[in-house]
Amino acid sequence: MNKKNFIYGAMILTFVNFIVRAMGFAYKIVLSKMIGAKGIGLFQLINPVLMLFLTLTTAGIPIAVTKLVAKEEGKNNYLGSRKILRVSIYITLLLSLILSFILFLSAPFISKNILKNKEILFFLYFLIPAIPIVSVSSVTRSYFYGLKKMAVSGSSQIIEQISRILFVLIVLYLSYPISSTYGSFIAILGLSVGELFGLLWLFLSYNVLKLRQKKIAITKKIPTIKIVKSLFLISLPITLSSLFHVLLTISNTILIPRRLVIAGYTNEQAIEIFGRVVGMAMPFIFLPFIF
Repeated sequence: MNKKNFIYGAMILTFVNFIVRAMGFAYKIVLSKMIGAKGIGLFQLINPVLMLFLTLTTAGIPIAVTKLVAKEEGKNNYLGSRKILRVSIYITLLLSLILSFILFLSAPFISKNILKNKEILFFLYFLIPAIPIVSVSSVTRSYFYGLKKMAVSGSSQIIEQISRILFVLIVLYLSYPISSTYGSFIAILGLSVGELFGLLWLFLSYNVLKLRQKKIAITKKIPTIKIVKSLFLISLPITLSSLFHVLLTISNTILIPRRLVIAGYTNEQAIEIFGRVVGMAMPFIFLPFIF
């Protein structure tokens, strides 16, 4: 990558990061007013669970895909980079289906024994579609990073964010007034809806790019076993590191509401306080990191 392309890519990523985070911050303000502190608290209880299952498919594999695709792109081996994407999607889908099945079986135990909140059992079941959608979207986006097409990856993030915000706010507005529990459920469902629209944009961009490269494609076969081995060698240490971080986040999610209950608050009050701190105050504190 030459200096000009490097600066161009960095500017696009910076701009996209600013737009996505700014929209996310504004969205949380509106969402907190519509579903209240309890709704935000329930959403924050569920989110780390989703992050735990997604870490195994979105932490290391996308980075490995970017690295391997960039290597083949440097050789103009477009067919090779496409095969890396296909193999990565197959692996990701397989892992996602296994993780979705595990979440389906363990949802009652998680809600009753770990998070100590039976209200979120229904929510956990609706996290299941998000696992394969987010995983495939993350891998596909990393493919375009490897091709140095930052605009495609960046636009997919913006589309995902806009779709999610519009879906959640429109449904909440049409259903208003709404209970905090139902409101947080809609916010969770919005994760899958937004990622789905972003993924559709990525697939459309991939097909357009494939047509453009058809005439100039260079064929150089890469053994599937070599791709799988390279993916796991690169992704494993990154995944383990991210997994440790997510486990620490989950421990906070488990311990803070419990300690509040021990301190004398009711379970509902504990969730409301947790929502105010984690879902409302913390995003404001970290707002400067957008820049």
